[in-house]
Amino acid sequence: MNIETNFNLEATPERVYSLMKLIEMKRYTQEELKQLVHPISKEGELNKVLKYLTDCKWISKNSHNQYELHFEKKYLETIDLFRKRLNSILFDGDKTIFYMFTEWVVTNDERILGIKVNDYTKENSDLVREGKINFHLQWRLWARFLGFGNLHNKIFIPNPSDRIKDIIDFYHHEQSLDKPIPLNVFLNWLITKCPELKNCLVDNNISTFLSLAFRELHDQKIIKLEYHQDFPYIWYLTSSMFHEIDRQVTHINLRGDQD
Repeated sequence: MNIETNFNLEATPERVYSLMKLIEMKRYTQEELKQLVHPISKEGELNKVLKYLTDCKWISKNSHNQYELHFEKKYLETIDLFRKRLNSILFDGDKTIFYMFTEWVVTNDERILGIKVNDYTKENSDLVREGKINFHLQWRLWARFLGFGNLHNKIFIPNPSDRIKDIIDFYHHEQSLDKPIPLNVFLNWLITKCPELKNCLVDNNISTFLSLAFRELHDQKIIKLEYHQDFPYIWYLTSSMFHEIDRQVTHINLRGDQD
């Protein structure tokens, strides 16, 4: 299973999911799909979404020029399941421009809350690659959908709690559940699934927005953060006087959904 993260602007999460649901129900030609989505979508937009799905190898044309689905149907039952499946494979393979945007945003501190999304490339020229000067337009749509944060008045507020929750849910069989495990063990596992979070961990300090995500998951009872006296490996969240978990954490108890 692959995902092409060099998204085009027309291939929004909702359009991608909706078109796959149509093809799941029946094999259609491109002309038939055009009639179904008109006038909701322009033909050029439809073509770009179809190209995106083809590039991902989630659909292909058969000998009758009809599109066939090559995506697990159980993950198309709801758009949340679809998102969870995408998160499970999101950054497999090469580091794309979407990866670069995401890594830069989630590893920043509160300073990024004063920067509009369309000014990201002014702050970091490395984010301009392959001539995609306006890639921030599609990045913000997919970053919000995949659970990296929320968009408010052109400001993106990083909070990867939903992304982490999807990973815990999808790979729950790889971790011990309902019992404390050392946080360093969990973090080593997490960054193999979410490599964009690696730079959020520096000298046993957890960055601002990853700390926010962990506290939110703790409040939702998806995880429980714990401090065990005399345990040698201590991690430090960004300080918060308003939360029951101030700074020191040694263990985590995973309480994610178990399918």
